[in-house]
Amino acid sequence: DNVEATTYRRALLNAVSEPAPRELAQWRSWLEGNRYRAGDDGPDYREALGAISSPLLFICGPRDPFSPPSMAKETLEACIQARTRALLVASRQEGLAANYGHLDMLLGRSVARDLQPRVQTWLEALDEEERELDQ
Repeated sequence: DNVEATTYRRALLNAVSEPAPRELAQWRSWLEGNRYRAGDDGPDYREALGAISSPLLFICGPRDPFSPPSMAKETLEACIQARTRALLVASRQEGLAANYGHLDMLLGRSVARDLQPRVQTWLEALDEEERELDQ
């Protein structure tokens, strides 16, 4: 209900494609082995989360089946080296116009009003924090 029907149809036509056989094989190995490797022998993405030190703002929506809030929270908590971490659940409960899903965080009609100001506020607070650290 947060994405215009024509925008949604265009996204499905232009942005969604069949997964490549290699992608399917990788996803299968992730699910079967509970390890999120880059390729067959690459580093495990989940293990690498603990080394991220950049500030992180995770935005998720309660209607997102690909990255629900519980998964986003778990991932954010694994980023133990990040000096600044925040989670925004894009939902009516947080005072937003809609309960967001995966696509409408980018394509939703309420993004400019709901999400962009919150991201800007977070970035400004981060900038202020950086200035205080520099002094």
